[in-house]
Amino acid sequence: RSLMYTTEKNKVLVLNRRDFVDLTSGSSANTLKYEINDKSRTARITKNAVYIKNGVLLSNPSKRDFKNVVAGEIKLISTDGNSDYNVVIIRSFNNMLVGSKDAFKYNVFSKNTNQSVNLDPELKTVVIKDENGNLIDFSDIKPDDVLTTIEGAGYAEVYVSRKTVSGQVSSKETDKWIISDGEYYLSADKKTALVSGNISYQIKAYLNYQGEIVFAENLSLDGT
Repeated sequence: RSLMYTTEKNKVLVLNRRDFVDLTSGSSANTLKYEINDKSRTARITKNAVYIKNGVLLSNPSKRDFKNVVAGEIKLISTDGNSDYNVVIIRSFNNMLVGSKDAFKYNVFSKNTNQSVNLDPELKTVVIKDENGNLIDFSDIKPDDVLTTIEGAGYAEVYVSRKTVSGQVSSKETDKWIISDGEYYLSADKKTALVSGNISYQIKAYLNYQGEIVFAENLSLDGT
C-alpha cells in the first residue's frame, strides 16, 4: 500500500517497507528507489534531509536502516511542498494476534506465539489507536484483536485492528493470497509462519490496520 497526498504546505509519500528497493547517494540529492505494482519509481531526497527511525534521529542514515526493517512503513515529507523530500520517517512494526492481557501490569500476550508487549503508561508514552486512527484505551484491547506496535525510545504507538476476512483461498503466493476474490498481502513479519503453516483453502484471516494478514485459521466447509 502506497499513498501520496499534499496538505497546504507539505507533500507526503507513504510506502510500505516491501516497496523499498534501494537508497543511493548523488552529488545534489539522494535517490530512493521503490516499486509499486511491479513498476519501478524514484523519489529525490535532499542531502541535508532529516531521517528518523522509530522516534530516533539517525546521524548517519544508510540503506541498511531501511533494509533491516522486516515489516514497516516509510514516510517521505517535503515540508515546503517542493519535489525533493527533506524528512524521512522509518517505522518498524511488530504484529501479533491478541490472546490475553494483564490489566494490572499493562502486558498484552500473543495468542499463537510467545510475543508480548508492555504498554504501561507509567514507563513510557503510550498512544493506542483503532484501525481508523481514533484514540482508544488499553481496556479496549480484546482477544483476537491484531496489534501493530511501533516502539521507540520511551514511547509506544499501537494500532488495534478487528478486520477479518473469511472465505476460500483461490491463490497462495509467497507474499499475498487471494481470498474470496480479494487480494491480501501477508505481513512480512508473519509471512514465514503463514506460508509454512497447515492452512487449508477455507480460512478466516486476521488483518492488521494496513489490511495485511497476520494470522489465519482453517474453517470447516460450512464456514465455521
